[in-house]
Amino acid sequence: MIFEKGGKMYHWKGKHIIIASSRLLLMPLEESDAEEVLGWINNPDIVKNFQFFTGTVCLSDEMDYIKKMRNSPSDLLLGIIVDGEELIGMCGIHEIDFHNHTARLGVIIGRKDHWNQGYAKEAIIDLLSWAFCVMHLNKVYLNVFTTNERGIKLYTEVGFQVEAPRLREEYRINGEYVDMMRMAVLRKEWNNGKAS
Repeated sequence: MIFEKGGKMYHWKGKHIIIASSRLLLMPLEESDAEEVLGWINNPDIVKNFQFFTGTVCLSDEMDYIKKMRNSPSDLLLGIIVDGEELIGMCGIHEIDFHNHTARLGVIIGRKDHWNQGYAKEAIIDLLSWAFCVMHLNKVYLNVFTTNERGIKLYTEVGFQVEAPRLREEYRINGEYVDMMRMAVLRKEWNNGKAS
């Protein structure tokens, strides 16, 4: 957990964090979840809007990644669980900067049969509320492909604002350079998922 003293953030670790909402539980991923996650991140249709998933991942690599995230002092990776047991996606805050109180948000709904049901929005709201109210972060940002219109609409709906409208040819995906947009929300702007 985090505690603040004199405006500085000190120790934390998210191994036992559980964030609950009306429909979801956000809980740390276990290595036993790696096989389920592998099916998502190796599916180009599911990860086409994510810069970090650009090649085939094997089971041992995914297990190592989950373990690394569980032990990372600057990352919190959580599974998105519905009905108390069904893992449908993952979300996290990454690259946590304890000096500047910033972090990067990531979210993915890996189960296509759970798309368009508001789960990503609910997970983002839950995670941001926790990040601002418990971790006392000042700013959470994300990077999104400029072609990801649905993602941009969702992030805008929950309160993110455009900071950099076009980072030209920021990533190379499948041999092509793609433009990114950076969006962010500040703690003082946070309105529990309602755009100001």
